[in-house]
Amino acid sequence: MDLLKTTNILLTILMGLCYLPMLVYVIGALMSHEENKKEYPQNRRYGLLVCARNEEKVIASLLESIDKQTYPRQLLDVFVMADNCDDDTAVIAKKHGAFVYERHDENKIGKGYALDLLCKRIKEEHDDYDGFFVFDADNILKEDYIAKMHEKIGEGRQIITSYRSSKNISSGVVAGCQSLWFFLTDRFLNYPRDLLGISCTVSGTGFYFSHRIFELMNGWPYHSLSEDIEFSLDMVLKGERITYCHEAIFYDEQPLTYAQSHLQRLRWNKGYLQVIGLYWQAILKGIGHGDLNVLELTRILLPALFTPSCFVMTMLLWLSGQNDLIHILTKASFSYLALFVMAAMTVVCESKRIRCSLNKKIIYCLCFPLFMASYLIISLQALFVKVTWKPIRHEICSLDPLS
Repeated sequence: MDLLKTTNILLTILMGLCYLPMLVYVIGALMSHEENKKEYPQNRRYGLLVCARNEEKVIASLLESIDKQTYPRQLLDVFVMADNCDDDTAVIAKKHGAFVYERHDENKIGKGYALDLLCKRIKEEHDDYDGFFVFDADNILKEDYIAKMHEKIGEGRQIITSYRSSKNISSGVVAGCQSLWFFLTDRFLNYPRDLLGISCTVSGTGFYFSHRIFELMNGWPYHSLSEDIEFSLDMVLKGERITYCHEAIFYDEQPLTYAQSHLQRLRWNKGYLQVIGLYWQAILKGIGHGDLNVLELTRILLPALFTPSCFVMTMLLWLSGQNDLIHILTKASFSYLALFVMAAMTVVCESKRIRCSLNKKIIYCLCFPLFMASYLIISLQALFVKVTWKPIRHEICSLDPLS
């Protein structure tokens, strides 16, 4: 039984170390201020990459938002990979002037494979761009998105992630809480990381990589269930730093039901475990060399292992009589309060960017800790359940009205 307690203490310390940098990031985000940006000639040519599977309901909205960009439209080419589609996604994309490719492969399923083929086709047929943006078909870009990212690119940044807002934060508690997580991530993780010179992470969509990175990758060789974090880790291991543009805003659709959210987050968590399995030797080597960026990426990955371990240890100690219910409830209450405070701070700091009423903001803050607590089950499930890539249905083609 002493072994259980010792193991539990060790896991608790490790979990604490994983989240300790958050205190530094929060302070950095609260104390920071915007610097004057230097303007650069808008003369770079960009390719915009979109992988879409049966997205006929939403892809037109993305393409229309690209047409409305303040950056010169003639310098932007859109490439759409219609991936295993049986709807009018390809037809709609062609009508909007995109270069459209189609892929039909039910064995290699997932965005990583689609993006890999798209990059290779561009290299064969169009390789004359200064850099590339990656979007999902359900995204909508704020009209100055490319212009704001262009300012960062002008500073010599090679990989840039951007500010992920929500198309449908008013749609319900699930969409609201998941939206709140992305607001929190950008404000209190990516923003201060960039200010401190620490590498950020790419999160699925809304990011840029230069032509040099495009050549370095030679396609998109990332096929785990979390190809975004795999890309991020591989780039950091190769000595690159992922930067962040707080002013470049795009809008993303969040799941409307808990079942959709659970499925999506289960895939992410399983992908984290896959990435750990694929790169653990390179990770240890990078940490051994004192690479702060590798250490930061590792800090993000490890909770996928530590969270279910801590949960199981807590239950074992309770069942063995070494932890009483009051002790467990006290820890749970502290966790709830900490997450509520983080959610409330996010709402206060990002109030102008969160498109919903004050009442809904309060409700989402109160529910956010419970939403995050569901990761206990998700992370435990990810250890034992086989997870495959499954598409998430997108149907919202405009921003929610303010409500």
